Amino acid sequence: MTAVGPLTVRLSEPTPATDSHPSRSGIYRNKASAEELPTTYNGCSTLYELFNKSVEEHPNNKCLGWRPVKEDGSAGPYEFITFKETQARARQLAAALSKAGFKSKDKLGIYSANNVEWMLAIRACDVMGGVIVPIYDSLGESAVEYIVNHSELSVALVDTANLAKFAKAVPQFKTKVHTLLYVGSGDEAALKVCRDAGISVQPFNEFVAGSTPDEVTAVPPKPDDMCCIMYTSGTTGTPKGVMATHRNYVSGIAGARNLLVQAGIGFSGDDCMLSFLPLAHSFGRILEEFALSVGGHIGYWRGNVKLLMDDVAALRPTLFIAVPRILERVEDGVRGKLRKAGAVSRALFNAAFAYKLSLLKLGLPFGVAGAGVDQVVFGKVKQALGGRVRFIVSGGAPLAPHVEDFCNVCMAPLMQGYGLTETTAASFIMLPTPKMAYTLGPPLSATEFRLESVPELKYDASGPTPKGEICIRGPMLFAGYYKDPERTKADMDEDGFFHTGDIGTVNEQGCLKIIDRKKNIFKLAQGEYIAVEFLEQQYSSSDAVEQIWVYGSPHESVLVAVVVPKKAFTDKYPDLDSKEAKQAMLAELSATQKAKKLKGFEAIKGVHLFGEHFTIENDLMTPSMKLKRPQLQTRFQPQIDALYRELKAAQAAR
Repeated sequence: MTAVGPLTVRLSEPTPATDSHPSRSGIYRNKASAEELPTTYNGCSTLYELFNKSVEEHPNNKCLGWRPVKEDGSAGPYEFITFKETQARARQLAAALSKAGFKSKDKLGIYSANNVEWMLAIRACDVMGGVIVPIYDSLGESAVEYIVNHSELSVALVDTANLAKFAKAVPQFKTKVHTLLYVGSGDEAALKVCRDAGISVQPFNEFVAGSTPDEVTAVPPKPDDMCCIMYTSGTTGTPKGVMATHRNYVSGIAGARNLLVQAGIGFSGDDCMLSFLPLAHSFGRILEEFALSVGGHIGYWRGNVKLLMDDVAALRPTLFIAVPRILERVEDGVRGKLRKAGAVSRALFNAAFAYKLSLLKLGLPFGVAGAGVDQVVFGKVKQALGGRVRFIVSGGAPLAPHVEDFCNVCMAPLMQGYGLTETTAASFIMLPTPKMAYTLGPPLSATEFRLESVPELKYDASGPTPKGEICIRGPMLFAGYYKDPERTKADMDEDGFFHTGDIGTVNEQGCLKIIDRKKNIFKLAQGEYIAVEFLEQQYSSSDAVEQIWVYGSPHESVLVAVVVPKKAFTDKYPDLDSKEAKQAMLAELSATQKAKKLKGFEAIKGVHLFGEHFTIENDLMTPSMKLKRPQLQTRFQPQIDALYRELKAAQAAR
């Protein structure tokens, strides 16, 4: 066993290539689990046991909260039910479900923005030994139809905003959905479609009110029972149903808790988080389960992104959970205001920023580094998040270093995580210390991993600085893809490691860093390999770039891109089709290429400017905010072809 940094150990030596696989690094773990990976937390092995333990230990703590909305549309302050009240309401819902014919192992689908009813349904399913099947509230009716049929769910919980899309898919249902519970005022036309199809339709509150907590006999799940099927949207094809077990989530919670204890970071019932990242994603789900496991409380947003910051201000969370896109927008907003401020204000902000960042990089504690500047210079930024945020947790996609610096300096200490739906989102966490900056941190104590060489890209996992595909194993690893053993087998190796498709390296601190993506690599005509996600991240650091999709192919010798410019750029160049605007953007991209020391063949030679964001709604982004590359290519193929024609004509004219 070899120590690699303060929290990571390597259990074995690298292994050479064989006829069946490339060379591999040794196996790494967190030093807390060098002998054994944890499968329980606080004496509990299922989420059912874990929540009951929290009720036992924190019965009167605030648990789940919401903002009542008045008749005029305004929202009041957050109101909460306690852990004990949450348990009673969950059992009441479980009793009502049992009366409606819901049984152990049955599937309950949820098509809704995050709300209290979501979590009550989770807890009720735990009581019944049932399985939650989330449906992304941003997906269209084709995904609804597929998930309902594939999972064979029998009960659906749908909020009013999604009733019409749910009803549109009803005629394609091949499975018997016998009960629909809706949250909110309802949509009568949509509800009629469901009733006409033979589905029993009831308002959620009325359905629950018809039963009492003592009318249900619990059917406690076992550790290896499924607690949910998380359908990953994917960038192509049909969604994959990731089977997550109770053991997966409890192990993930144990792993996160152990790492935070190692770092001296405590959480308690005084801590709270705002729930707005989709509970249909494992990142959002496990964070809420973690908060409840320590007696913390959760305030649910109103489901409207335009009201998000108002909900943040009303809740004043101590833990702010976000994906990089949200943090980037916060930084853009602050820097946009700075550009409009006076020269003295800009100079003061920039000097304070550089001063605090330099102290943080020297290793000074956040409180010491921010003394004298936090309140005076960065106070308004902190107040935008309610003024009480102790930590920011980012996940779902890589975070650019400049955004990481902004969070640490202007907002709160940042923890960046890495994991996949298949690993219950809980694999690595970067702790807020300068030695771990710009990495994904060490493995959680429920994770073991190794790197596998990728010879075609010249990544060697067996070298002194191992680089290769990240392969993960442990008790938080999913049980397989639902009804798809062949797909499961394809993503696992002979030793039970899941192949992520991400390429990483382990530094001297034992921290993981993503450096490439195996599945998004292509060659240009002259043979150079292009790591397109890496390039998109580099070019996204430009002040002119809001979003970028980089394109190349083995039939072309240069790269082109579709860019969504930032507002400051479009204000200056309102005609995005003009030659002037395109040349200005190419100049910005060229400057970024040089600043980032990118290779010559990684330069963007042609650009199409697009005035609309890539979004889930226009089918150019997945719900986890990743680019849908096939859809982008279909949408912009005419523009791509035109760019290459122009470049070839210009080359021929020289």
